[in-house]
Amino acid sequence: MVLALLVKRSGFANPRFLLILLIVIYGLTLPMTEAADGYRHQQMVINEYLDMGWDRFFSDLFKILTFEVSSSSRDVYKHIISFICGSLLQSPYLFFFFVSFVYGYFYSGVVIQLFRNFYIQKTAKGFIFWALVVLFFLNKNVEGIQTVRTWTGLWALFYGVFMYEHTQKKKYLLVMLFAPLIHFGYFVMAIPAYVVVFFGNYYRIIGIIFIISTLTSFVNLSLLRQVVPSASLAQQKLDGYGQEADQLTAEARLEKIVNKSGRERR
Repeated sequence: MVLALLVKRSGFANPRFLLILLIVIYGLTLPMTEAADGYRHQQMVINEYLDMGWDRFFSDLFKILTFEVSSSSRDVYKHIISFICGSLLQSPYLFFFFVSFVYGYFYSGVVIQLFRNFYIQKTAKGFIFWALVVLFFLNKNVEGIQTVRTWTGLWALFYGVFMYEHTQKKKYLLVMLFAPLIHFGYFVMAIPAYVVVFFGNYYRIIGIIFIISTLTSFVNLSLLRQVVPSASLAQQKLDGYGQEADQLTAEARLEKIVNKSGRERR
């Protein structure tokens, strides 16, 4: 957020270009420990994509699009970038150049638009709105690059919704639809945004549903497992979301991390 303010006050002719450039530099110099998601994704480029041919690329792409488990990535976005860096360019360390650029494109689009129209209304509603904006950026800022998919998908969805709401241009609907291709989870997480855009903002009803959703689940995962193919990507995700309560204790989480670390080192 501070970075965005500096760019806004710099007087640079194209502040968005400058912000993207700074984010790319940040992404390229971001230290990655072995425990970081970004390290694991970049290692996959080295391990899986350097020798990947077109046949396997299109085969895995088809499996991802049809919700099957592929032999490489689980998301279209990372699969394409990994193939470009690993197979086509033979430069896996360019992976974070592309990841940072895409992240910076959507992130800068949001912050530039927000601060371009920045003003504080002298009402309680105005102060509450900007307090939420500040909290949002404090919660997740440029450091979200290292997750590669999750926060990039969020900024893409945010940018698409924000720009469509302000311009009503159809191209931003495509940006919204791009989010699930970045991360599989947005096939579900983006549904509320799609509902509001296509059916209207019935904020009272949506607010009630949101409150109820914090208390209970609307979806029975055991029933979904019965209709989802057992060897599909969707089944993998359901298995991950449907853990029992005793598996969510601190001890179980620690054991899961240790086991995952051991598998990655083998």
